[in-house]
Amino acid sequence: MQIIQKIEDFLFDLFPNAKRNVEVLKEELIKYYTYGPYKSNVVIEDDLVIINIDTPSIILNKMGL
Repeated sequence: MQIIQKIEDFLFDLFPNAKRNVEVLKEELIKYYTYGPYKSNVVIEDDLVIINIDTPSIILNKMGL
């Protein structure tokens, strides 16, 4: 799954620890979207944050396959 979000006030409201720092925001998003051993891949491009989550692996792991 891929989530693309514009970096704006709303995103900093959701992650107030970032305090308008995009590098801290990136780390907060990685922590938030990590599931068990599956760490999300977060990329910041211009005014966008792109979050890639390996949902197929998560689903297979959850099913015990």
